[in-house]
Amino acid sequence: MVEIQRRLPNARVLYVSATGATEAENLCYMTRLGLWGDKTAFRNKLEFVNMLQQRGVGRLISYHSVNCLSDLE
Repeated sequence: MVEIQRRLPNARVLYVSATGATEAENLCYMTRLGLWGDKTAFRNKLEFVNMLQQRGVGRLISYHSVNCLSDLE
């Protein structure tokens, strides 16, 4: 998935997974969400994964979902 996103930078992507958030590392293929990198809270993927392992995946998912829903209004 990461390679496809890299090769097709202008393609639209829809991330759908019933089990994607069971482990922090499972979210790393979702590169276009902008969860790490320049102008984010995490410099890189490793910092992002470490935070999720310490605080729990559910906390991020609920926070991010609220932000996404508010963007739709």
